Amino acid sequence: MCAGMPSPVPPGITLSRVQDQPAAVKRSVGEFVKVLIEAVVVVLLVSFISLGLHTKPGSWKLGIDIWPGMVVGITIPLVLAITFITMFYWGVGLHKISLGSLIIALGLLVDDAIIAVEMMVRKMEEGYDKKRAATFAYELTSMPMLTGTLITAAGFLPIGIAKSVTGEYTFAIFAVTSAALVISWGLSVYFVPYLGTLLLHNRPRAEGEAHELFDTPFYNRFRRMVNACIRHRWNTLALTLALFGAGVFGLGKVQQQFFPDSSRPELLVDLWLPEGSTQHESEALARRFETRMMKEPDLQSVTTWIGSGAPRFYLPLSQIFPQTKVSQVILLPKDLAARERLRQALPGVLAAEFAEARARVKVLPNGPPVDCPVMFCVVGPDMALVRQFGDQVKDILRAHPAMRGVNDAATGCGQTAPQTASQTASQTAG
Repeated sequence: MCAGMPSPVPPGITLSRVQDQPAAVKRSVGEFVKVLIEAVVVVLLVSFISLGLHTKPGSWKLGIDIWPGMVVGITIPLVLAITFITMFYWGVGLHKISLGSLIIALGLLVDDAIIAVEMMVRKMEEGYDKKRAATFAYELTSMPMLTGTLITAAGFLPIGIAKSVTGEYTFAIFAVTSAALVISWGLSVYFVPYLGTLLLHNRPRAEGEAHELFDTPFYNRFRRMVNACIRHRWNTLALTLALFGAGVFGLGKVQQQFFPDSSRPELLVDLWLPEGSTQHESEALARRFETRMMKEPDLQSVTTWIGSGAPRFYLPLSQIFPQTKVSQVILLPKDLAARERLRQALPGVLAAEFAEARARVKVLPNGPPVDCPVMFCVVGPDMALVRQFGDQVKDILRAHPAMRGVNDAATGCGQTAPQTASQTASQTAG
């Protein structure tokens, strides 16, 4: 600002940054890119070790060959590069859903390349030359790999064709995963055999004509293990069922949530006064709450909107439109641990010190916005009857020990027909 020029804001008003969205997006995408790079490195290391180890026929001596792993290592970035180009033409950007889909696909897209390389290496050990081994790998594996690829892609099809907000939000899972798998198959049956003829080295192989080679220490040990399982088939079945049961039991202990909470540190606090409250009453309540929160050592800043919710600074944010009875506060803790401490403590503080308001503490969601974790909608043409059934729903919810903050509001509940509706919502106690 030049000397002598008037201030761009009125006296008494200062500008401060509440949210730095570019920095938040950069940090979020950077975390996923880091995980993607780590996944690529791990897959490459496993490929180099597992494909490179080999033994001489009839010998226990181990050797290592880096070239089979090199073929897979060249294939992975090539598949990812073509997938990125496909994403560009499909209009799928780099975000949490698409990057997460790449991480999911990474463990699948290397399978085809590994199968093709391993088949070539096996046939070369059995006496085939490079070109015949490459042709054999194509002839024997191309159609089974295509079938497996299409079946895997079909597993994500319900997400791709879902006609819902969630389906629109998660379409990238189907698009990116399916594209990566199909591209991987194409490269594995055409490019990988050609690359194998250039890079793979001949290994020690069996003498005489080319033939099936399974008389090695590994296959002998594997054959003995299979024979033991067949001899003790009932013990094998019992062990399999026990492991399956343990897996089902363990799955029940894992938190099941399609869209986990965001890793951003912000906390949102909604403060609702009774219907008919004035803007002045909402402002007084918000100022009291703001003053109380400024005493918390775990907070960096407190930002308050009076008479409405915060602007949509975060795409999945459920906006609160202007109303005199509402205020919304954004609390910015120092870190995620501080956020969790505040999230656990705030319901008690609000109930004890701000009992006149209906309050809700929430973190930023990752998926489509949801007003409350549990919601029921009662629809009908008679408002009195709708209210009666709505009160019954509230009584049932309030009797449940895992519910708190049960309330209702007249709303359209998403229907297009001109009907009378009442929505009952509740915040879970967990």
